[in-house]
Amino acid sequence: MVSLGLVRAALWVAVLCVAALGFRGWDAPGLKVVLSLAELAAAAAVVRWAWRRQPVVASAVFSARRALLPAVIAAFAVRALWVLLAQSEPISDFKEYCDLARHLVATGVFGLDGPSAYRPPALAAVLAVFELWGWPLPLAAGLLNAALAALTVPAIFVLAQRVAADPPPPPDSDAPAPTDQRAGLAAAWLWALWPSQIFGSSLVATEPLFVFCLLCAVVFTLRANRAPSFAKWLQWAALAGVGFGLGGYVRSHALAVPWLWGGLLLLQGRRGTRLLPRLAVVTAVSLLVMLPWGLRNQRALGQFQLTSTSSGITLVYGNNSAATGGYCDLPYTVPGKTELEQFHNANRMGTAWITSHPWQFIQLIPRKWLALLAGEGEEASFALRSPHLLPWQPVAMAICQLAWFLAKALAFAAVWRRRARLNAEALTACAAVLWTWLSIHAVFHGQFRYHAPLLPVVLVLAAVALCPRKQRVASH
Repeated sequence: MVSLGLVRAALWVAVLCVAALGFRGWDAPGLKVVLSLAELAAAAAVVRWAWRRQPVVASAVFSARRALLPAVIAAFAVRALWVLLAQSEPISDFKEYCDLARHLVATGVFGLDGPSAYRPPALAAVLAVFELWGWPLPLAAGLLNAALAALTVPAIFVLAQRVAADPPPPPDSDAPAPTDQRAGLAAAWLWALWPSQIFGSSLVATEPLFVFCLLCAVVFTLRANRAPSFAKWLQWAALAGVGFGLGGYVRSHALAVPWLWGGLLLLQGRRGTRLLPRLAVVTAVSLLVMLPWGLRNQRALGQFQLTSTSSGITLVYGNNSAATGGYCDLPYTVPGKTELEQFHNANRMGTAWITSHPWQFIQLIPRKWLALLAGEGEEASFALRSPHLLPWQPVAMAICQLAWFLAKALAFAAVWRRRARLNAEALTACAAVLWTWLSIHAVFHGQFRYHAPLLPVVLVLAAVALCPRKQRVASH
């Protein structure tokens, strides 16, 4: 199964990106190597424990709405409480989004120094609405993050129960897609109580809005692939395209997911190619949703641009003689009198370095993945900066790191279990998300916080490992 193999490979990468190396650099001396080997040994122990768990007969079908409601409430409540306790002044990129929102309200222009496409516009636009209403931005953004996390719970539930299900009926069949609600409920609670997402809810960050759009789009695409009639699949495919398109307004990464998903379908032979028209509709609608932003940039900047221009400088961050795989200050300044000039110059400089240093570029890929996947503590480090919370920062970061370590090991166990009967279509969705980010960050630099969109997929697979079963049940 192509999808299962790709998910296995991605989780191999995730597990091998150990914290001892990720936090302390790539060229590790003896102590770092020992710590890394200890972490891998612990991961092997977790995998062995998951493999040895006895499957149980699935319990009776229950009402998904009633079962999910406590998880939805908990996801909102714990984050809202944390937002109220951990209010602090935004810094770095978080502060820039607040400034963009205030400037947009005051002048009607998106950009601090005139029209700009350096940042995607969605988060700043939402914050501008809060600014118009007179709500304090950090607090309002935090409560919005809590609401978005709660709204993401049903999408994670649906994805997990699909992954854990028996193989689906043939496409265009009227038979309902099989599901496993136990795995779905486990994934919902993991997401609701996940420590890094709770700590990160107090930040004015793009991750909560982006993950919500991305997960909804993935679930809608799965519904489109299972729809029996043309009208039904067209409806769900259009909704999925809107989801990916709105996600592109938050982070342009979302636009790449349906393309890679379609590529994975090509590898699956006739069964996969039958679904390509549906993915084509998803992709086309996502681009149509982004069209107004491209036209705005044509009018304001003089160039049709769907993605943010920050991708140019980000390419240079990850590909230069001093690159480490993660974020680092450049040893030079990218020339250019305007934003577009800097964007084009940065693209040329990054591409030129890659083509002239191919071996160094290949050597950097594991470091970029390490910077992306090894750690899980950045949200806590940013959120616990105020004086009354700073003493708790190491404890919070350690909790986040331990949770991430366990989730990766359990997800690994789920897909490497012998005779694992997992849903191929849902695994294709997981593989598309995982490899979109691994592909992007093979080129651009990595950062721990950037793997947030991968977290729901890892938690879904971890929930499958926690809920082994002998038989599956169909949801009603």
